[in-house]
Amino acid sequence: MRSALLVSSSILLLACGDDPATTACTDTLAPTDTSAPRDTAPTDTLAPTDTSGPAPAEGERFVLDDGRVIEGELVATYDHARWWTPTPGTTYAVFDPERYAEWPDDRSLVFVDGDAVTAREPLRLPADRPRYLDWLAARGLGIATTPLTEPALVITAHEDHHLAEHGYGDFAWDLVLTDADGARWHGDGRALEDYLSWGAAITSPVAGLVVEVVGDAPDRAPGEWPAEGIGARENLVGIHLAGAFHVYLLHLAEGSIPPEVAPHSPIAAGDPIGRVGNSGTTLEPHLHLAMLAWDFERERFWSVPAEFFDVHLARDGAPAAHHARIDPARGDRVDDAPF
Repeated sequence: MRSALLVSSSILLLACGDDPATTACTDTLAPTDTSAPRDTAPTDTLAPTDTSGPAPAEGERFVLDDGRVIEGELVATYDHARWWTPTPGTTYAVFDPERYAEWPDDRSLVFVDGDAVTAREPLRLPADRPRYLDWLAARGLGIATTPLTEPALVITAHEDHHLAEHGYGDFAWDLVLTDADGARWHGDGRALEDYLSWGAAITSPVAGLVVEVVGDAPDRAPGEWPAEGIGARENLVGIHLAGAFHVYLLHLAEGSIPPEVAPHSPIAAGDPIGRVGNSGTTLEPHLHLAMLAWDFERERFWSVPAEFFDVHLARDGAPAAHHARIDPARGDRVDDAPF
């Protein structure tokens, strides 16, 4: 199986809470250890997308220095200069549904090293070729159910520190619970129990096969930056959907993952998988959720665009509305049921 490939040390999904003293993570200031490193990632954001119908797509043709030609829809660009450990370079995710196959032969997404590109030009895609997000939706590859049992607030989406996570978090969501006034914690915020998300039940947002579980990493006090930095061990569940596509959930509470959630075990959407914790590189209890695609050439994951299906979402103070498909943005609230 893939257990040798899907190791938590390869998942540098930092997520937030990270420093509650930064506006990248919060709309209210929480008490924090100000000696902790601060997020210095750029703060420009991607516009929220509601792709309830076909969207225009840019095609690209890349000619590589080894003679290969990669063609398809450009669905993501990863800027290495934004990373926690910045390096020159860019990686491109190029989609072609005709390259899809089941594991381990799926090459529907090819990840192109910008340094290897000798020529690049626009490409007109066939009008009848499914576009990436439409193709995912047709196959049910996305977030089928919300993983928390109450309306969840997105505190970070595809911006800020997620763009610094070495390609593992560009399209992730950080989810928390709040009270009716929008507060994420009560009291002085220095104890895990102050946070409404702490210990909240998590259910699987997808159906698939569990491929990776870590459940014994310790939870940290709020504001406590791990000595290991961005490589701190964290509790997580990784689920294979189809082809190269996986969903990962991070920062679960120590000891909260049920024994039946184990590698090689099937899981259904809505099955219990643990509780919200504060393990790994995180300064506030929350759930980090992302869809990842395996890069067979480099033997690593990349965070890739995805959508929530059949979800109720409230934005900008408006009442919650139903969306067949949507990519939640920071500040949105989401739930399966009307609220």
